Amino acid sequence: MSPGPLNLFQRLMRQWDHLHPYNAAQILKLTGQANPIHLQQSWHETLTTLRLNPTNDVAILPPDHSLTEFLSTQLNLPFSHTPSPFPPFLLPQNDHHYAGIVYHHFAADSVSIRMLLREWFLRTHAPDHARHAPFRHAAHGYNSPLGPDRANWSPGGAILSTLRWAARNRHVARVENKKAFADFNCRFSLHDLGPDLVTPLLACARRHRATLNDLFLAVTAQVCDRHVPIRKSPRRPNLALGTIVDLRPYARCDLSDTFGLHLGFTSTTCTPHDLANFPQLLRAIAKQSKFDKQTRVPLFSPIRMLAGLAVGKLYRHKKLVEFYRKRLPLAGGISNINLNRAWPAKFHPHPLLDYIRVSPTGPMMPVVFTPTTLGQNLNLGLTYRPSLIPEDRAQQMATDFIQ
Repeated sequence: MSPGPLNLFQRLMRQWDHLHPYNAAQILKLTGQANPIHLQQSWHETLTTLRLNPTNDVAILPPDHSLTEFLSTQLNLPFSHTPSPFPPFLLPQNDHHYAGIVYHHFAADSVSIRMLLREWFLRTHAPDHARHAPFRHAAHGYNSPLGPDRANWSPGGAILSTLRWAARNRHVARVENKKAFADFNCRFSLHDLGPDLVTPLLACARRHRATLNDLFLAVTAQVCDRHVPIRKSPRRPNLALGTIVDLRPYARCDLSDTFGLHLGFTSTTCTPHDLANFPQLLRAIAKQSKFDKQTRVPLFSPIRMLAGLAVGKLYRHKKLVEFYRKRLPLAGGISNINLNRAWPAKFHPHPLLDYIRVSPTGPMMPVVFTPTTLGQNLNLGLTYRPSLIPEDRAQQMATDFIQ
């Protein structure tokens, strides 16, 4: 993991680890049969060059092992079992194989893991293009590249925005079952949406002056409204979703080769009136997203993280869980990435068939949708908590999302 003191989000994630492991994963689906010896060698070369020790050997799974079962197990496994925060694995199949990393999320964000997978992939398939210098490390918290002076935001404005956000949450429906909410075990399922959706989805979003992420948020909102056990009332009629945001684009300096964690978050609120009409819902979400970007709301995340850290130190386990259920009432979340401008696009569809991402739910969300676009391919990862969303309902949610 990165040296130096942990930033606010890393400290908050470590706090969440006391409630349940906060793990994630990213996986390459590659053509042909794997060479385990070559993969082991290239992995060790990668970490040695990048100075990301300690390392693990690549865990080689039996060919009949289920990828989703393996990932579901890893999401619930504390990282005390390994010295490395990002142990790799290989799952061979008949005509393709999966090579991936399950990672302790506090050590690195999704962008950093994509950088690490890129170097492992290049040393295996295109060694002449591999990096020969270590990554830079994010060693000075948020303030160095993303503080108010560096990223043009006001602490006073951030506090006011946070107060308004907390006020909005008072009108958001909560998860109904207190006892089930306290069970954070989760499962993962993977769904292929096929090769013919990306272009028409983009066209649909643009017709409504929205982004593809806005479109996915609108779909997620309707699916969660239909299936997540939230209790609406006249006082709490609305539904809220959470979104993790990469903060690198807000920095004035170049963070493209900086390994660490630069994440913030936003939330989107949907009224019953909007949820009943999809085009109206999409426009309402697009308006919120545009406002958040223009006013730099993701950069205000440290203010909210400070509050979360304070509550975590004040409350014990049971009261902390109830705090998340009551004060941060999210029906679900989304982590959407388009890889067509990133390194995987250069190697798709051969030898890189697909790129799979696995998001954690954390202590707030019953379910997280993780759409990933590569070329014309679109897949959907679904992480859900069976205590709140049984497997048959989770599969119905994935079906509804696709339809």
